[in-house]
Amino acid sequence: MLWLLKNEASRFRGLVSIQGFDRYCPHVPKSRVVALKRGIDRDPAGTMEAFWGSCGAPGFAPAAALNADACAKGSIG
Repeated sequence: MLWLLKNEASRFRGLVSIQGFDRYCPHVPKSRVVALKRGIDRDPAGTMEAFWGSCGAPGFAPAAALNADACAKGSIG
């Protein structure tokens, strides 16, 4: 989904994603989720850039667009 939005968004007038990203945590070892949370606490922009890169969408959003408070609460946006 992130790759599509980053690379092909101009092809669409709108996008409906049904279950585009169900949940991250159940599919990933707890230790990785804890490390991601710790990274968000320390460096939200750097951590999210690394996450987006691992999803195939490096540079998905500028650091200024990141809501660090929402990240800390678990609602990344």
